[in-house]
Amino acid sequence: MAEVTGLFDGGELADEDLDEMMKGIQEAYWIVKEKNKKYTPPKYRK
Repeated sequence: MAEVTGLFDGGELADEDLDEMMKGIQEAYWIVKEKNKKYTPPKYRK
């Protein structure tokens, strides 16, 4: 957590840690997107 906070303060993050952080953000995005499908009007669903 300190490394992520430091990243936003202008610090650097190791490439491996940055990859893991991006994977986590992407996974959270897809989970929320799937969960919120029920709010999409039927005419816009594919």
